[in-house]
Amino acid sequence: MQDEQQTHESVLFSTTWSEPEEDFDRRACRAYLHLLTQLEWAGKILLVIFFLSFVIGASALLLGKNFEQIIFTDGTEVTCLFDTETGQIIKSNGVPVQ
Repeated sequence: MQDEQQTHESVLFSTTWSEPEEDFDRRACRAYLHLLTQLEWAGKILLVIFFLSFVIGASALLLGKNFEQIIFTDGTEVTCLFDTETGQIIKSNGVPVQ
């Protein structure tokens, strides 16, 4: 009985934590490393594309023509646009207001 209990305790307390695994698949490990390398490069390329898109978009907004147009409503269903370059008020359909 005591021998059985001692065997049971050794099974409970034995662990492979921090012991090197002797039979791991080197091919699978290399394939996983290759996949991670490819994902790293894809992330770098996407980062450059997003950054360039942001710079181009921001410069287009900041340097575009008529940046200071003001859109306002006068309480009716017609939306108007104030063109700061010409000083005219234009309805949303493109017709100048007299």
